Amino acid sequence: MMKALSIIILAGLLTGVVVGMNGAPDNGYDTPQNLPYYLYVTGTVISSDKTEDGFRIQIEDANGNPATLMTSWKTVFPFDSEIKEGDTVTGYYLANAPMITVWPAEYTI
Repeated sequence: MMKALSIIILAGLLTGVVVGMNGAPDNGYDTPQNLPYYLYVTGTVISSDKTEDGFRIQIEDANGNPATLMTSWKTVFPFDSEIKEGDTVTGYYLANAPMITVWPAEYTI
């Protein structure tokens, strides 16, 4: 009797583990449809220079963390003025795009 009860309890635990593993991921979002498509980074321009593909813009966010915004010919600039030191800029990038892991962070916007 004790052996049969142990097997039933063990089976119940294993079933709970399997159900838990196949359940929804605990990532703060209800469904994959609620994941953001774009994310953004905002900061003050420290410097910018021209590259062969576009521009490299060095920024610093409100917490003092540096980041690099990489632009290309596909980047949309919704203004006609030139980016200069001291300007506040926001760069939008695809949330699921592959990203290299370097410091400071480098975003392709």
